[in-house]
Amino acid sequence: MKIFDLKNKKCIKNTDKPLCLLLGNFDGVHEGHLSLVDFALQEGKKHQTKVAVWTFEDHPLNIMGNGVKVLTDNDEKNEIFAQKGVDYVIYEDFSKVKNMSPLDFIKNVLIENFDCVSAVCGFNFKFGNNGSGNAELLCSEMKKAGRNAVICPPVYRMDRVVSSTEIRALLDDGMLEEAAVMLGRNYSINLPVLHGNELGRTIGIPTINQRFPENKMKPKNGIYAVKCYVGGKEYYGVANVGSRPTVNNDENDVNCETHIIGYNGWIYGENVKVCFYKRLRGERRFDDINELKSAVENDVRQTMLYFEPQK
Repeated sequence: MKIFDLKNKKCIKNTDKPLCLLLGNFDGVHEGHLSLVDFALQEGKKHQTKVAVWTFEDHPLNIMGNGVKVLTDNDEKNEIFAQKGVDYVIYEDFSKVKNMSPLDFIKNVLIENFDCVSAVCGFNFKFGNNGSGNAELLCSEMKKAGRNAVICPPVYRMDRVVSSTEIRALLDDGMLEEAAVMLGRNYSINLPVLHGNELGRTIGIPTINQRFPENKMKPKNGIYAVKCYVGGKEYYGVANVGSRPTVNNDENDVNCETHIIGYNGWIYGENVKVCFYKRLRGERRFDDINELKSAVENDVRQTMLYFEPQK
């Protein structure tokens, strides 16, 4: 899969045209988005074209100053799109299209720039100046131009429409299992390991520390059963998302501190993927280190029972 960054002038002269374009923001690349990818791949096969995802490097709401915490960074998106069989991911320069009229967007971007024979979008897709264009307009105008467009219906999980907003709400409530149903996978981070105070090693429970990027969605503070991936191997773990009140007086200092069960290596500076499965309990302050150690040992037992209930 090839990736093109139009904002930084990495052009797409080397793409095969015409194209089938999948349009959207795709934060989370959740079950609804994956359904869109399937539709786009079908369209590509039907029209015998390559399939490209057309999107933005950053969430448009963040670009316009209305901050939103993202579910996936671009590396995560690219990995999922590549696994699905997409040919290209095109990161558009938002500043060049945000003030376009919907008709100019269709004519100048979709048709002239990309020779788009078929555009695929979700039922709630908006485009053009102030989101004045919608999926129905896209279909009608593409048809007038002798092209095609496909509007994909909503995808439901747990009797609710799958959406990035819904997933953020679930994460904010600590409902990681429900969020996984909508994502189609477990919510995760893949971040470098930072130096901490190494207190865990002194009590026989070594941990790794990772800091959430400012724009990354954090699950509700608490203790989680997780899986960790180190050096190509999978481990169970217990993760503390929060400020670690027993050893830290700054409640705004939120990070992810994880005890990787059965692992005691030194991996500072390396990226470790942590997948969140279930919130075990809330974060709390303990009277002393021994009480903290006892609680973590119980968290480890609960984690093992969660992943291996038969043992």
